[in-house]
Order: sequence, then C-alpha cells, then structure tokens
Amino acid sequence: MDSSQAFVSTSALNLMYNRFVSCKPNNLCYRERLPTNIYKSFQAKRSEQDENSLPWRLGELLSPRKQFDRIQPKSRVPSDDAICICGTGRVYKRCCRPFHVGESEPRTALELLRARFSAFAYRLSKYIMGTTHISNEDWTSDRLSWENSILEFCDQYTFVSLDILENKVAGPDITYILFRANLVEKGEPVNFIERSKFLKDRNRWYYASGRLVDIERGF
Repeated sequence: MDSSQAFVSTSALNLMYNRFVSCKPNNLCYRERLPTNIYKSFQAKRSEQDENSLPWRLGELLSPRKQFDRIQPKSRVPSDDAICICGTGRVYKRCCRPFHVGESEPRTALELLRARFSAFAYRLSKYIMGTTHISNEDWTSDRLSWENSILEFCDQYTFVSLDILENKVAGPDITYILFRANLVEKGEPVNFIERSKFLKDRNRWYYASGRLVDIERGF
C-alpha cells in the first residue's frame, strides 16, 4: 500500500500505544502482532517519555527521525471592514474581531457560537481551543496535536455561512443551540446540522459538547 494513502488516526494510535505500554514484559501477545515499524516507534516513544515524539502518519513511521511538526499558519483573517462570515451582517471589526483578539468576551452562547464559526473559517485555532470547555471530548493537554487537528479541519472545508435553527436558553449558565454550518468540500456543498451545548463557567461561555444531527451533501 502506498504510505501516502495509509493513515492511522491519532485516537487509533493512542489506543494502540496505551495497549503497548500496558503489556507486561513477559506478555508479548499484543506486541508481536504490531507491524515492525510501529513497534520500533512505540519503543522509542516509551524510552524517551516524550508524547510529542511519536509521528502520527504511517508514512512518517517509516522515517523515525521525522517529528510531528506544527502545521504552518495560513492567514484567512479578513480586513476589519469586511462583512463577518458569522451571519450578523456586521463588519468584522464590529462583530467577531473583538472576541478573537481578546478585547471582549461573548455575552451569550449565541455570540460564542458565531465567534467560533468565524474562527474556524479564519483558521484561528487558539481561539477554538480557548473557548472549548475542559469537559469536551476534544479537549486535551497535548496542545500541538489538538491545534494541528483543528487546522486540518479548517483546511478541509471552505466555510460559507451559518444558520441558527434553534436557540434554547435552559438556564443562566447553560444554552442549547441547533445550527446548520454551510460548507464546501472539494467543490461540493456539505452542510452539518448540530445541536450544541454551551456552559457558562467562571463568567465565561464555553463550547461544552455537540451532537451531529444530520449531514446534507450536494446541490
């Protein structure tokens, strides 16, 4: 198989590595079933005790000296006077920019949702991480791999628009929002409908969780 086509997800490799390190030295039943290149990479990772030393692509496993490097930034941030993509109709400097640069905080969960959507569109990965609640399944202390996964997602799609379908305030510190994110992937429209949960923690709103309701593809 062409190594460029062989991809092992971060979660899959983490599971494999956790099983690897949990095996007792005299129990090789699992280790012996690992491909040689992955086995050697796991051995090196375990000896170095460095979580960032393990490359995640199978092609890179064939070259042990390669490291999991940071994806280089590509600016998509619009001019201050451009219309913000979040859907309010306001220009960026009067809409999501103050949130993105830390000048102010979203006052509602809906403002945060819009700010996060535009942050995805503009590749502002640090804002996405900073507004994700620690209870969210995507939250991780491995900031490098988390940021890279966000940027890979941003680069996979062209972000078009955001539709708010339902905004349910369940209490002063919890809000549920049903929305449609309208995107384009390789020239084909793809719309994600998600029901998200937002929590207010220490007077700040965070994205806590999301459940994918539907995916619409095609024109």
